[in-house]
Amino acid sequence: MIENILSRPLIFLTLLLSLIMYIDNSFNDIIFGVFGFACFLIFLGWLRYRSIPTLVLLTLFLFLTVFSFRKISHFEILHNNPGPKTIDQVELSFKLKEIETTKLGYNYIVAFNFSSQYYQAILRSSKLIDSVFPGFQIIAKIKLNRNIPVENYEDFNYTEYLDHNHIQYTGYLTETTICEIKPNYNILTFAYLINNKLQSIIENSVESSVSAALTNGILLGAKGKIPEKISKQFIDSGTAHILTVSGMHLGIIYGSIRYLFNSLRGNKKSSATTSGLLTVLLIWVFTFITGLGTSVIRAAVMFSLLELGTKLKRNIDPLNILFGAAFILLLINPCILFDIGFQLSFTAVLSIIIFYPLLSQHFLTSIKAINYFTDIAKISISVQILILPVTIYYFHSVPVYFIFSNLIWVPLSTIQMFLGTVLLCVDYLSHSASFYISWTIESFYTLGLSVFDLLERMSYYKLSNIYINWQQTLLLILSIILVSIWIKYKSNRYLITSILCTALVQIIPLAITQFNSNRNEMVIYRNSNYALLSIKFQNQIANMIDNLPKNPSWFDAKFPLLPSNSYLYPDTKNLHLISGLNSIQVCIDTLINSKTDILIIYKMKLDKNGLVNHKINKIILHPRSDHSIRSYYLHSDFSCIPIYYNKNNFKLIL
Repeated sequence: MIENILSRPLIFLTLLLSLIMYIDNSFNDIIFGVFGFACFLIFLGWLRYRSIPTLVLLTLFLFLTVFSFRKISHFEILHNNPGPKTIDQVELSFKLKEIETTKLGYNYIVAFNFSSQYYQAILRSSKLIDSVFPGFQIIAKIKLNRNIPVENYEDFNYTEYLDHNHIQYTGYLTETTICEIKPNYNILTFAYLINNKLQSIIENSVESSVSAALTNGILLGAKGKIPEKISKQFIDSGTAHILTVSGMHLGIIYGSIRYLFNSLRGNKKSSATTSGLLTVLLIWVFTFITGLGTSVIRAAVMFSLLELGTKLKRNIDPLNILFGAAFILLLINPCILFDIGFQLSFTAVLSIIIFYPLLSQHFLTSIKAINYFTDIAKISISVQILILPVTIYYFHSVPVYFIFSNLIWVPLSTIQMFLGTVLLCVDYLSHSASFYISWTIESFYTLGLSVFDLLERMSYYKLSNIYINWQQTLLLILSIILVSIWIKYKSNRYLITSILCTALVQIIPLAITQFNSNRNEMVIYRNSNYALLSIKFQNQIANMIDNLPKNPSWFDAKFPLLPSNSYLYPDTKNLHLISGLNSIQVCIDTLINSKTDILIIYKMKLDKNGLVNHKINKIILHPRSDHSIRSYYLHSDFSCIPIYYNKNNFKLIL
């Protein structure tokens, strides 16, 4: 055990740090005390025995103690100060940290102090405000609304996402709300200006807006202007990593820089250190220019550690380097563990490290060109093996033709990166050369996008509506890793453990269904396209909808074994669910003569006296009801009837 920790200590540390992050915050002080006391005991043991294993354990537990304290301070500063619900038209000084381009406009990520507390906010704007750059101070009068934690039953919980990114408030920024702009240039400012300048060069040189947007996304990490349809094609085909500046892109940059320096210095060993420092410097310059995204930072840390290990002439362990990069990022920002991009990029690289060596030994030929394309196929398969459970968990779909799409787009994106770099270099030197390069870029993109169109017309383009929970996801990943260990070491205990994990994946949904079978629940979904009301009563589920939804209801996924019936609203305005001697009456915008257990108010203003006199247990205002409906009921006196309302998804235990 000690030998394994000594050989790969960062794996052990990173896994423990991740476990600490997932433990509820109410236990933070206890965890800190346990690790601190363990350090004291191990230190006493080291004073007596002076052994290397004891010293290693002491170092590990010191790191864990420091991280426990880091988690406490992190949550105290950035998570445990909710602040007032609204900050209305108060002149505040905002420090601009980042500008995001979205489909609807721009998001300004700012930090500010209010009542001696530190907060962060997203200020939305429909257009880009001139002369405002990251690092600048903005004095403005803006109404800020605090994010209210709500239970969410959709695929993406936006409130939780904001919390993990330390965003407490949202508001709207316009030129009229800005009182003063104070320039404050720093490294983020220059990185943003350089990135914007390079984007404008590409947009002016490449005639097609789609090709220019794709080039900016692949080369500079600017994905905001890529059409939504094309972004979806990349996701559905299993090539979304092409649009995210990450390990693949930085690997191309790293390999090119090393090849160039090795060619220039020849056999001179004296310049090896200088070339190593320049390599790391250029990697981080590229990282800053692309906007310091999670995936590119992780890759930059990995390649920096790799270059450091090479110069120190140490044995390079890819797993230790990967977990070392994750360890550093977790120390800087513990909440990065919950970032979807971090999870996907980390899992993808881990999958390549584990499975590519197993696949690389097969399908080798004497023809280099064939080996190049088979290597792409092997890497694509390696990536998908471990990333598949994570993709299913978050996106509920599986790309079927990912190997073919990667065979086209991986070499294509590599070519486009080089062409884009050359275009940036020759733009001011030769207009004719710039024209031919941009024409070549557009031609390659036309070829790549036509492949997507072809795949979309094929049968089983992707498998959709696959739902698993986080426990099943971890068990699947563990099961797959155990299979790889079994293949490598031929030990049957790993295979047996893998089979047990797979069996648990099948058992967990049954156990959860049994656990929840005694709870009567109701969920109202807030959606711009349809209104969905799902009720679980005893052993049956009823769904009331006003338009056919694209995805199945939350209850269908949570209770896959229970019968589910759908009713179209407004054709059906009341439900009478009966199970044995028990029954429940649910009405929507109407009253019936018999008892009404739950009244859902959606579009109707019912008579107040009739509601008070009628026997109603609960009134629920539907999240999609308009402002006049909500005001009519919330501003009236219904003290004898509890009224429930939430502007987001709504859950009620019946």
